[in-house]
Amino acid sequence: MGIIAVVVGFGLAVKNYYIDEPLLAIVSLVAVALTARFLWTTGGSQKELKFRGAIMLYGNVFAICYSIYVVGPAGVFWTFPLVIASYLLFAPNQARVFSGITTLCIAGLAAMTWDLGLVLRLTASLLIVSLFFDLLGVRMLELNAELIEINHRDPLTGCYNRRFLPRAAYDHRLSGKSSFVLMIDVDKFKAVNDTLGHAAGDRVLRQIATISFNAVSAGDSVIRLGGDEFLITLLNSDLNIATTVAERIRHEVETSVINEMADITLSIGVSIVDIGGRFEDAIVVADENLYSAKSLGCNRVVSGLLHAPPAFA
Repeated sequence: MGIIAVVVGFGLAVKNYYIDEPLLAIVSLVAVALTARFLWTTGGSQKELKFRGAIMLYGNVFAICYSIYVVGPAGVFWTFPLVIASYLLFAPNQARVFSGITTLCIAGLAAMTWDLGLVLRLTASLLIVSLFFDLLGVRMLELNAELIEINHRDPLTGCYNRRFLPRAAYDHRLSGKSSFVLMIDVDKFKAVNDTLGHAAGDRVLRQIATISFNAVSAGDSVIRLGGDEFLITLLNSDLNIATTVAERIRHEVETSVINEMADITLSIGVSIVDIGGRFEDAIVVADENLYSAKSLGCNRVVSGLLHAPPAFA
């Protein structure tokens, strides 16, 4: 579609040149060049891409305004794809601003030479197109958010799954403060599945997830990495809070009703994600501390700095 738009735009520029409108031809070529640069330029941040898109769209609006001034109503038809493109390139609020500015500019220019009825029909049609794509864009954002949520959730426990890890790392960077990671593993979980069956094992995992949800604050994340391994991120936290949360989860699992089925305990490794630190490195350290807890006899919390005392003993 991008190639078609550039080819058609280039053809119109050539046509304008041959009908003795060289300035309009130059303006058309500039609009085509802006469009081509946006379509085929790769890389850059999201902010840079939006800036290029804005330059492309507003440049094309100027070209359309000049085209209307020179050739009359025929230039109006290019306004509609630009309004549609704005809802594909920008956030809804930015697209509304663009479509509003475009409608005012085009309608104002048309009012200088067209009769009032034609100007009103043009304005109404642009507003209807803008409204339709505004509603469509909002709905697409809602559906996209729902799909992301479904894609990031573990259906068994309701925790996030490992696809959520990049978002957890982003949340840490966004906080601008230290965070902590808890790596949790169910001790001797295979024996539960082997002796009581996988249905019982599933009930254990769901109960652990529920206890973990109740132990963390809003903004923290509970992630099931797979099998019987969980990871919890604690934003804006410190070592005392992190080990207290870990001990609370360990203690509540040890003393919960799920232990009526089997002797369920947790081993937990704790690590810090410093400001500017790599989230992935903290996970590695938490995993090492988890295995230290296992080697020390299971059913305990180990951090990189200390062995957390059993706060609920």
